[in-house]
Parts: sequence; C-alpha cells; structure tokens
Amino acid sequence: MIRIILSFVIAFLLVSCGETNSPRLGLSDEDTSTQKTVGTWILSTSSYDDVTVDPNYILGNLANRGITHIDQLVSFELLADNSYRIANEDRLVEFITMAIDEGIRVNLLINDKDFMYKANYEESMSKIETLMDFNNNLIETQAINLLGIKLRVDLERSKGWAMNQHDAVYNYLYFLFQVDQLLAREKSKLLLSVDVDDAWDSGDYALSFNTKDKNFTYHIIDIVDYITVLSFSRSAGAVMEKIDGELEYLRDEQLANRIVPSLAVSPLSNANDSFYGLADTTRFWMTLNELQGLVADDIRVPMIMIDSFDYFDQIPPVPAY
Repeated sequence: MIRIILSFVIAFLLVSCGETNSPRLGLSDEDTSTQKTVGTWILSTSSYDDVTVDPNYILGNLANRGITHIDQLVSFELLADNSYRIANEDRLVEFITMAIDEGIRVNLLINDKDFMYKANYEESMSKIETLMDFNNNLIETQAINLLGIKLRVDLERSKGWAMNQHDAVYNYLYFLFQVDQLLAREKSKLLLSVDVDDAWDSGDYALSFNTKDKNFTYHIIDIVDYITVLSFSRSAGAVMEKIDGELEYLRDEQLANRIVPSLAVSPLSNANDSFYGLADTTRFWMTLNELQGLVADDIRVPMIMIDSFDYFDQIPPVPAY
C-alpha cells in the first residue's frame, strides 16, 4: 500500500512539473502515402492459442482484405512470484513471426474496462512491463519486434466511472502518463496507442491535467503516440465529422500521424453505424474507398481501422474494380 501511495505522489510531482512524453519512432513514412494502411482488431486469442485454428487461414483472410496491421488481443497468466506472462506465449511468438513475414505489423492489445482503475495500478503496470519484456525477447531471439502496445478501456463501464467520473478520467490520464514515462526510461521503441470513444472530445469530459485545461481526448493525444477513434458510421463523411475536433487539435499543435478513424463490420448497439448484416456488401468497400480518398493527403491520419476481424467472413475479399 505504501508503494502504491508513493508511486502516485511521485507521478503527481512529475505531472505538476510539466514533464512531457518523449515521442518514439512513430509510424513509418509509408503511413503518409496516399493509400493509407488498413488495420483491424483481433479481439480473440484463438488466432494463436487455439490449435484447431490455422494461422495461415487468418493471414490469408487478412491479405484478401488488404489488412497490413493488427491489434492482437492477449491474455495473461499470474505466476507464483506474482509476476505475469502472456498466456500461450510460444504460440503467440509463432503467430507474430508469421504475420510479420507476410508484411503485417502487430500491436498487442489489452482490452479491459478496469485496466486503469486506481486499485489495479501495480497489476496493470506489471502487465505493461510483461509486454515490454516480451518484445525484448522477440528482438533477441527472432530479430523482429512489435509495433506497439494498444489499450482499449471502456471507461464508462468501469468501476472507477461508477464511483467518480472525474477521478476515473484523471486516473486514465495518470496511468497513460506513467506508461509513457516507463517506455521513455527504458528507451523502448514500442508505440503507445489507445482506442477512444468519439464523444470524449466533448466539453463534458474536459479536465485539468499536467497544469493544462483541455478536453479529455486532447490530453490523451498529448501523451500517446496515436489514438484510434471509434468513429463508426456507414458514411465516410460522418466518420470524418466524428474526428474533426481531434484533427483541428492536431492542426493547431502541428502534429502528424496521431488520429486513426475506424469503420465497423461487427454488431453494434446502434446497428446503423455498422456494415454488419447488410445485404449489399459492396457498400463497405465503397465507403472505405471514399474514406481513403478523404484522408489521402492528410498527414494527421496514418491509417484506417476496421472493427473487427471476427466478422470479416461476411465481407467478401477486396473487389476488382
């Protein structure tokens, strides 16, 4: 308990003194080309830990749909010494190696609504360190490395949000700040990115952090390497409207490669925001092509994400126009 309190005090002093993150390598130059990278979330570990699943099928499915980036979900095992390791780590190494050989870059994804809950701080930081150690091992043994670490936290359904919304938002930023500082201290080249709700850039989420008053999303942009906005819509124009505040912020701050828009092919509570179940599957590809055109020359947008791989079977491969 004392260690937890001390860590929060130290972090508060760092934030109060105006420490900022040290950007890592960033996304590659190819991400500023006219044809943006297309990525997807793999929100299951069965892609590598289910022996009945053929990785070649998954990689082929990705290739047929022009996907060259994945956010791959991972799970953790608690060891006897209270440290963590990635569950089925050996098979994950094989899967990542195969993906990179096929030209697919990989983020490891943590999807946990309570990951940034204050009481989970030490446990969550330990998991981040586990991913960093895993990447170091990839470099040493396979001569490959991950692109980065992706965090998806459904803040409004978290324990912290139910108790105190302001504190939940502040603790989210505090945790990201600590992870960024850890990566900088270790001179890690891993990128840090998060998924954010498109509503988080509203004044309803504004707060003071690092001695600055800003909307929540803008604070996040200041800390991480890039954000993926869950800007789901069947309209490319509507997707762009959902990220216009973030794009304007990047223009004002003269930042690039920081905002990733997204489309959905998975079931959503608002069915009209997803291409799931549509009889006309060409509508998805037409919208993606339109979105590509809208961001083609925008250096603020490095790629486009599709939610999610588990529902790609309903979307046919890239059509020949």
